[in-house]
Amino acid sequence: MFKFKFLLWAFAQILKRQIKNNPNCARYVAGKTLVFQIRTVSGVGRHYVIRDGVIRSFAGLTANPQFTLSFKNAAKGFEILSAQTVSKRLARGD
Repeated sequence: MFKFKFLLWAFAQILKRQIKNNPNCARYVAGKTLVFQIRTVSGVGRHYVIRDGVIRSFAGLTANPQFTLSFKNAAKGFEILSAQTVSKRLARGD
């Protein structure tokens, strides 16, 4: 479970870096407001807030996300989110 939680934290750091270093990404999130979360069915997760071009992440879940990515368990979530194709695309900003 620790690997899953760390991956969710790292996801926010990757998004922050993309917003800072990728002008297309920065333009895309500018002026937008979005609240979403990534979680397991058992309730382990993290939520993210994108507001005015800035992303913040928080441990735990939020009551009213605009969307949720749910995984059966932490191991499955880690497996899917850390897959080579997903990781490379996130790092490139695709």
